[in-house]
This record gives sequence, structure tokens and C-alpha cells, in this order.
Amino acid sequence: MHAELGELVAGARPGRTAADQITLYKSAGVAVQDAAAAAQVIRAARERQGEKRRRQCARRRASPVFGQIQHSPTPWSFQRPTVGDPKGTGKCL
Repeated sequence: MHAELGELVAGARPGRTAADQITLYKSAGVAVQDAAAAAQVIRAARERQGEKRRRQCARRRASPVFGQIQHSPTPWSFQRPTVGDPKGTGKCL
């Protein structure tokens, strides 16, 4: 075993140092540890998703065709695409 969960979260010990290393989490039965581990996993997933979304938006804005398509909200549960950016927001929705 390399480190306890608390040591990793506190930054006292490093986590993985190479992409091919595997992280194994064995719950000791304390619910707060389970919640802490879940929170870290969710935070990391959201960060990766946000980065993926930023890359998608950058590619879309760089495209001469798709860079002009914006989505405007409708009263329904879906969004209808509209051409252009009438308010000049430059948003990638």
C-alpha cells in the first residue's frame, strides 16, 4: 500500500506518478471516507468534462460553417438551432 486516503487528500503523499499505475480504493467501512472518495471522483470527472466541452466549443468557433450556428432556448424541452449570433455574445451553447 502506498498511502492512506487521508494522506492523498491532504497532499501529504503523492497519488499516481505515472499513467499506467492503478489506484485501488478499499473502503474501511467508514461512510465519510466513501463520501470523500466519491467527491474526488466526481470533481475529477467534471474537470475532464469541462475541458472536453471547452475543446468542442473552440473547434466549433473555428469552423466557418458551424461557427455561425448558435442554439437559442425555446419553451419546449429541446433547443432549436439558429444561424448567427444576433446578440454578438460569441457563446458556444
